[in-house]
Amino acid sequence: MPQTKEETNAKKRDYYRRNRRKILAQQAEWQRRNLQRILTKRKKDRRENPDKVHRRDRAAKLWTAYRLRVDEYEAAVKRHGGRCIICRRRTKLIVDHPHGVRIVRGFICNSCNAVIGFAEEDCGVLRRAIRYLEDWNRIMPVKRVQKDGKPGYRYGTKGKVYVYTPGNAASRAAAMNKAIKQALAIQRNSGVPADL
Repeated sequence: MPQTKEETNAKKRDYYRRNRRKILAQQAEWQRRNLQRILTKRKKDRRENPDKVHRRDRAAKLWTAYRLRVDEYEAAVKRHGGRCIICRRRTKLIVDHPHGVRIVRGFICNSCNAVIGFAEEDCGVLRRAIRYLEDWNRIMPVKRVQKDGKPGYRYGTKGKVYVYTPGNAASRAAAMNKAIKQALAIQRNSGVPADL
């Protein structure tokens, strides 16, 4: 009697469950014997179809790590407007998850993910970091601002804006250092520097 597709798939799943170790051992053995062939094919695929390989690898990583399909990932990113949940910057988003678990917590940028990771997902550490920054900003209110469409730093609300080149860490650090020096001069003299 012919079987339905569901019955056939159920039998295959049952067979795999009962023979999982044997099947995985056979696959590993085949891959070991054909390693050079596999590597040659992968290299050829990457050279001839880099976009296709990238999409395939991305789909495999999303599914393996989070049981998430590419269309689900893209729909979630679209719902967030392509912005990180934490910093609100429009950038490439990654899947955030509790370590060791396949549960998707949200979609954030690499920088915010690093902050959470370095804090070891400890809310107390993050609260103390926030308090530390708030205390510093009360003493030294150097803010990130825009001047003629360019990013920069300024002390207070009337200080000179020191612009920097986006993506250039040295330029950004120099702009911030100038704004901090200006702030220190103002606080030391309790007056207004000449360039205001």
